[in-house]
Amino acid sequence: MDRTDLDKLDVQPYEGIDTALKAIRRHVGRIPDSGFLGTRAGTEYNWISFKEAYETAEALSHGCKALNLCPETEGEGDGKPWRFMGIQSKNRAEWSLLNIAGMFQSVTSVAFFDTLGEDAMKFVIE
Repeated sequence: MDRTDLDKLDVQPYEGIDTALKAIRRHVGRIPDSGFLGTRAGTEYNWISFKEAYETAEALSHGCKALNLCPETEGEGDGKPWRFMGIQSKNRAEWSLLNIAGMFQSVTSVAFFDTLGEDAMKFVIE
């Protein structure tokens, strides 16, 4: 019986696209001006394009790195360096942009939800 390696993406949606950031880059190259992230304003949505989102996220990533907002920490048990970024926000375009920014710097996003409660939030942060 074959076992699936959970650390390896076995199926690629397109040749060479094995990360979410590569998928976004592909869309920037193919459809840069198409709407990607929308924010509701009343009954309408204001959209930013794939290109705008990509450029904004890349700039955010450099700012996070320059301010050392995601310092390296040693992974528990594996000895590898990791960088984490906790994000507490409603579902918004800004949340997605910050998540993509983390991808530029190999930062793992950790989502915090209002429903977690104070004890669970403390546990996740520690």
